[in-house]
Amino acid sequence: MSPAYCHPTSGRDFFSTHFDINYLPENPWIEPELTILERYAWMSDERIRLKLKAAGYSLSATGIHLKLRRMQFKHNPSFYSARGLAQALGIDSHVVPR
Repeated sequence: MSPAYCHPTSGRDFFSTHFDINYLPENPWIEPELTILERYAWMSDERIRLKLKAAGYSLSATGIHLKLRRMQFKHNPSFYSARGLAQALGIDSHVVPR
C-alpha cells in the first residue's frame, strides 16, 4: 500500500489540504532594513546580506534579491549604466567602460 501523499487521484488538492502550501508567510520588512537595502542597492545580494547581518538582521540573499526587484531600487534614473551613457553620448558602448 502506498503512502497517502502518493495517492494518484487526489493530486494537488491533497497537498494543499494536508501540507498547507497555499499559505506561505512573508515577514514584513521593517524601516531600518529597507533603509539599509536602499543605501546598499548597488552591491551584490550577498554583500547586502552581510551588511544586514552586521546590523542585526537575518535575511537570505534570495529574499534580498526579490525585495530589490520588487522595490526597483536598482532602477534609479539618476545613474547611467555604461550602455545607457554610451547611447546618451552617441558613442560606441565598448568605449565607456575604459
